[in-house]
Amino acid sequence: MLVSALEEERRKLFQSGLLEGKQEGKIETAKEMLAEMLAKGMGLPLISDITKLPESQLVELRDELSSTKK
Repeated sequence: MLVSALEEERRKLFQSGLLEGKQEGKIETAKEMLAEMLAKGMGLPLISDITKLPESQLVELRDELSSTKK
């Protein structure tokens, strides 16, 4: 019984790690897309309309992008 409980906990941790990795991947993809859209002169309202992300989140991502470039 202890072994099965440990295996279940290990499985949960593995799944949690996978979900976290997927989320990080989505954020990185969003940053890349945002950078390309901004480089093409698109404004945040249009990007928000296309991506369905709130402008406030786009501003955060944009700020992260600009801070990593410095």
